[in-house]
Amino acid sequence: MNSLQSEKTCPSQRGPKADCVPLTYVFFQVVLLITDGRQTPFSDPKEPGPRQVSTAIKQRGIRIIAIGIGFADHTELRQYASKPEDTLVIPEFPFLSLLVVETRVLLLGPGKLVMMLD
Repeated sequence: MNSLQSEKTCPSQRGPKADCVPLTYVFFQVVLLITDGRQTPFSDPKEPGPRQVSTAIKQRGIRIIAIGIGFADHTELRQYASKPEDTLVIPEFPFLSLLVVETRVLLLGPGKLVMMLD
């Protein structure tokens, strides 16, 4: 997790600078890998498979949260994910919107506030 200290925000514009609170911006490097959790054969044997790609991504310090759809293979999901608890499974694609809160909790922990930027 990377943090960058930035400008200060003041609750009252008329108050002294001591009333100002520093803002901290937090940036994450995260991959949300959405899969049916089953390895499929490749047409090009020179092309790396998902396990090789996910390993390379994790070695760069990027966190992977693996989201399985339907009857996903839990063993494969855990191999892709950065940690065993970084796996989520939902029955169908329409349930993806329900994972917003669960993904936030995985990234920030319970009770943390996150501001979404457009």
